[in-house]
Amino acid sequence: MVHRITLIFLFFSLFGFTQQTSRSEYIVKYSILAKNQMEKHGIPASIILAQALLESQNGNSELASKSNNHFGIKCHSSWSGDRVYHDDDKKQECFRKYDRVEDSYYDHSIFLKGNRYQFLYDIPLDNYKGWAKGLKKAGYATNPKYASLLIKIIEDNNLTLYDKQIIENQDSTYFVNGFTYGWPYLFSQQFLYVNHKKEYYLSGLISGSLGAVSAQVGGGKLLTKNISLGLNAGVALSESENNFNLKPTFGLNSKFIFETKNKKIVMDLILQTNAQLELTPAICIGLLK
Repeated sequence: MVHRITLIFLFFSLFGFTQQTSRSEYIVKYSILAKNQMEKHGIPASIILAQALLESQNGNSELASKSNNHFGIKCHSSWSGDRVYHDDDKKQECFRKYDRVEDSYYDHSIFLKGNRYQFLYDIPLDNYKGWAKGLKKAGYATNPKYASLLIKIIEDNNLTLYDKQIIENQDSTYFVNGFTYGWPYLFSQQFLYVNHKKEYYLSGLISGSLGAVSAQVGGGKLLTKNISLGLNAGVALSESENNFNLKPTFGLNSKFIFETKNKKIVMDLILQTNAQLELTPAICIGLLK
């Protein structure tokens, strides 16, 4: 009888053990979720996975298994959803509860959109050490070793592989240049920089026509992935009655960016004015590479 009880105990012990998710199993299961969040919200997939692995104990913590909370995010005053209570830094602290693991990953991305984390988005996507240290600096966790723990998880499990996959596919940060042609400008040389989250652009334009040469710089907001609205300013050198005149120019610029495999087609619609407040519409289109 004693042996039978022992065998039953061992069976259930082994059964319980096999139900524990390993670190490698967790990565395989949720790496796609992490990459999706990186694409949509500009947070490195390696950081997302490392935080989830650490906070959820590879998905095996009570908070993760019962409440689908894989990032240890507490309720805070802004949370209006379901909640559960667990002992953490203090007893019976309020934590967010989710219906699905996907909801936890999405909410984590939204959580990192908060003001205290905004400086992180100035760190390149391939700088996982900068992101890890930034999370610690912003106070995501109280553990003084939080950054080094994340970095170790990333390096031990080669999680930067997922960052590289997204960065290579997105090609989202770019600096390009090329010739454009239009009216009233016969030709122009344009430079264009778009940030990795495709939120804003910076541009430079040197253009020439039969009667003038101008140089402009500009910047603006990408309203969508391919359409922007911004401002430009510069100077124009023109010939009038055998004299050369240098005048300031400024105006509105709307860009339409069409991406091919190796080049970007850019069309500019410009409404420009000079010191005499004379409005001049302009259009140009060309290939940047």
